[in-house]
Amino acid sequence: MSKNTRYIITFGLTSLIFVFVWAYNDQRNQIKRLESALEEKEVQFQVIQDEYQACKGEILHKGKLLEMEKAKNNRLNNSSLDSLSN
Repeated sequence: MSKNTRYIITFGLTSLIFVFVWAYNDQRNQIKRLESALEEKEVQFQVIQDEYQACKGEILHKGKLLEMEKAKNNRLNNSSLDSLSN
């Protein structure tokens, strides 16, 4: 085998190894970017979930207050009707 052939084969193998290493690093970087984006979306989802739970709790609280107000009004109406009938 001549020197030139060895250099060509060595260059080809070195280039091939370089391409594989570059592709591997590119894949790893892409995975890291996707993991980072996923974590960001999970944080956004948690914030939205917390806001939803807060609104849901607020609505339930307002509903309970409304029920209490209605019960109070019913008692007042019943007591005023009782006083009118007496």
